[in-house]
Amino acid sequence: MSHGTPHREWFHEHTPLTEFHAMFMGDGRIQQVVGVGTIIIHLYSSHEINVQNVFYIFEINKSLLSIGKIATSRMQMLIKYDTCWISTKKS
Repeated sequence: MSHGTPHREWFHEHTPLTEFHAMFMGDGRIQQVVGVGTIIIHLYSSHEINVQNVFYIFEINKSLLSIGKIATSRMQMLIKYDTCWISTKKS
């Protein structure tokens, strides 16, 4: 699984894909990935996080963040009730 969004305007960097690439959705559908790039998430604390390798998939309704991808990157995530905190790992 990877990150994905239908919001082209969110991309800070974007590369259109010339070959067919698909993302398999949880409901069994297959969606075409039309680009890949980096988005910037603006946090309430006035900080920003760059999320790399985000798929641009214009046929989905919601943006998706992969918890597995975040866990293996330089970010950490805490989910408690209806709130999600994302931060970069401190070295």
